[in-house]
Amino acid sequence: MVLRTFGADHVVESPTTIDLGMRRDGTGDSTIGRLPDSVKSVRAWYTTDSGSTWHAVTAKLSHGTWTTAVHNPASGRVGLRSTVTDTHGDSSTTTVYNAYAVS
Repeated sequence: MVLRTFGADHVVESPTTIDLGMRRDGTGDSTIGRLPDSVKSVRAWYTTDSGSTWHAVTAKLSHGTWTTAVHNPASGRVGLRSTVTDTHGDSSTTTVYNAYAVS
């Protein structure tokens, strides 16, 4: 599984909304394409100190897209971490230490 993080590659002020999602890749299982995957849950965190401290944020499902709002610092870099779990119980955790900058 691969976590896709969108909308975090630009300089912003105040909260940033991040879109989260998951897809299955390269398992070698020929039935994988027929599985009706859907995301069951998303847990997300952000850091403003290079990963020393992680702050939990709520991920919400709206119109088929999971999003979360990140509280930005006055300036600096923001890191993102999320764990996405599908209806089969498979999960993936992805961490991006320098997801975007705030100035």
